[in-house]
Amino acid sequence: MWSSDATGGSGSATVTSQAISVISQSLSVHSQALSVLSQQTSVLSQGVSVVSNALSNEISNRISADNVQSTTISNNASIVSQLNSVVSQGLSLLSQQISTLSQQVSVISTGLSRHRCVCCLAVFFTVSATGLTNISGLSISVAGSGAIYEVVAGVCYGLVRKYYTVWFVTLPATTS
Repeated sequence: MWSSDATGGSGSATVTSQAISVISQSLSVHSQALSVLSQQTSVLSQGVSVVSNALSNEISNRISADNVQSTTISNNASIVSQLNSVVSQGLSLLSQQISTLSQQVSVISTGLSRHRCVCCLAVFFTVSATGLTNISGLSISVAGSGAIYEVVAGVCYGLVRKYYTVWFVTLPATTS
């Protein structure tokens, strides 16, 4: 209910009603503008959310890929380390075997140098013949078990005293 103004007419209620109607329409326009802005903000918010989710997924995927690479590198380093250890053990074993063989050779060499007896026996036989001649009766006897002997024999002949041809015969070692 409207009360009349001081002039007592109903005209001021109409003016007030019209003013309220203008304000109401203005508020309605502003409300619609706010509604449009709100919708635009919602659309932008959804776009930001989509971009944020995509970025989050990309970061997660890259971290997973980095973890896979890190695990692969770690596994490969472990394999290389194990191979290095195996090679090192093999080289150590070979070194020990070489050392053992070297010690054995040293013992044999020491044994040979202590008991080496060098004897040279020069026996010359003169065979005079005009045809083929078999030489028989030359023999060598050696004694001692485990001893090593080298026997070298030679045959010299010549038609003229200045020129001689020499043949040497080396007998292979026998095992008994």
